[in-house]
Amino acid sequence: MLASRPLLLQQSWPPLFQQPRSLLRSFSSPSIPSAPPPLRIASLLPSTTEIVAAIGLASSLVGVTHECDYPASAVRGPLVVTSTSLPSPHSLPQAEIHDAIWRSVLAGDSLYGLSGSALAEAAPNVVLTQSLCEVCAVPAGMLPLGATAGDPTVVSLEPTTLEEVLLSIEEVGAACEPLAPGAGARAAALVAGLRDDLGCIGAAVAAVQGARRPRVAFLEWHDPIFTGGHWIPDMLRLAGAEYEMCEPGGRSVPWTPGQIEEYDPDVIVVGPCGFGVQRAVEDTQHLLWGGGQLQRGADGKGGGEGAEGWWQGLRAVQSGEVFAMDANSYCARPGPRLVQGAGIMAGILHGEPLRERLGERLCPADGWAKVLPP
Repeated sequence: MLASRPLLLQQSWPPLFQQPRSLLRSFSSPSIPSAPPPLRIASLLPSTTEIVAAIGLASSLVGVTHECDYPASAVRGPLVVTSTSLPSPHSLPQAEIHDAIWRSVLAGDSLYGLSGSALAEAAPNVVLTQSLCEVCAVPAGMLPLGATAGDPTVVSLEPTTLEEVLLSIEEVGAACEPLAPGAGARAAALVAGLRDDLGCIGAAVAAVQGARRPRVAFLEWHDPIFTGGHWIPDMLRLAGAEYEMCEPGGRSVPWTPGQIEEYDPDVIVVGPCGFGVQRAVEDTQHLLWGGGQLQRGADGKGGGEGAEGWWQGLRAVQSGEVFAMDANSYCARPGPRLVQGAGIMAGILHGEPLRERLGERLCPADGWAKVLPP
């Protein structure tokens, strides 16, 4: 088409050398818009890797963390750009993990290493990170952006409530939209579906729940004991629980065994941050029933010989209402699967009829287990 333009102009105008210079310039140097570069995402959080995959952008991942493991198909190809100073966090006792974390925090060190060379090789144009918890992932302040080519868009996500988690999904979509048209709309559609699912869980709970809400204790860590914070209170309340160990959006806080005795919950749910169901069951049996805790609370209780005494006196323990959750999948990561986590909590609290009503999609059977005495 461009080659035919001079001929058309000669037919409808005087000779071209008589035309204004600006007109000649516009036809001699046509402006062809360049195509945007392909989207290249470095995800420095397991939760953002899940979000990216859920909005259909897994093929755009070029960098992930050593802890990114879901979905498996999304993490096989990208470069791993982080490491951890913990020698083997999944095999260490909880007390040793806690001590290692706090030594690093007090020293001003990070538990995570970020490889500038790996990040440069990945060459992302969108980097997804966080500043909420230095224990959980690489904080935004660690990013060696000078090592990356160009000027990547950096999105630091800091959700503290369930509602903010949903909004953060839309934030990821908006950040990717300029280089992946439609990403924003897919993120919005995902969030709309998750809100519908939360509504289904709430309606199912309302249909079976009596006037009294069961008092629930959620233990995010055994040794020392930490409560479930941030979005956990929202999830439990949606599930029909009375939960007063932490306010929605607040950080998890340490509790002594004496405080738990005074709280005396009807149901105890244990979901150690970063661990699956089996580890949660084993640690509950060893540390709480078996008295294997090493960390002591301010009241002098909670560790060593005799620790099982306070535990076995709790109402929930005596009535067999102690449960473990796959916190790594359904509690600790601020992503789409928190909705299933809320469904699991509802299923734990209200039994088989509600679990059948929610189905495997909203209350997966492999996400929880009843904890029996060892």
